Amino acid sequence: MAVPALWPYHAILMTLGFMLMTTGMLIARYLKARSWWLKAHKPLGAFGSLFALAGLFTTIFMVSQSTGIHFRVPHAYLGAITLIFVAMTPILGYAQLKVTDRRATIRAIHRWSGRITIVLMLLTLLSGSLQGGSHLMYGSYTTKAEYESEIGAGSERKVPFNDLRGTRRKPSGTHSL
Repeated sequence: MAVPALWPYHAILMTLGFMLMTTGMLIARYLKARSWWLKAHKPLGAFGSLFALAGLFTTIFMVSQSTGIHFRVPHAYLGAITLIFVAMTPILGYAQLKVTDRRATIRAIHRWSGRITIVLMLLTLLSGSLQGGSHLMYGSYTTKAEYESEIGAGSERKVPFNDLRGTRRKPSGTHSL
């Protein structure tokens, strides 16, 4: 499988992680009166974190097989900060159930950590979507400026582009972007 073909898996895993963690948060926030809320909240948060971490490992592999430079776009920095919160939030949730003498403090930190995690995940997904759009538009280049500096500003209509499988198409005339 070509390396660029892995980015949809990264996007799907991260989106599933976000959806599961958001569902877990919504259950804890709005369905706490139900007896089953904690039994639903814990696995949703745990599996949401696992999906997000699987998305991280997909990215680490994908980048190491291509450029090898992991932190070259803002999405990567935002994602690293987000994944710290993704890992920390379920650990705090588990700790509040086990540590009895500081339960209220840990619960408050867990709640705020969860809120921050959801917001960061949403921002990271949006930044990744914007970056993914530029990948579709400009092939393996990050921005239009990077693309134009490589091939020349006036010749963008005559250059073959990458498809989603990560292979370079052979020119058979002119291609328009």
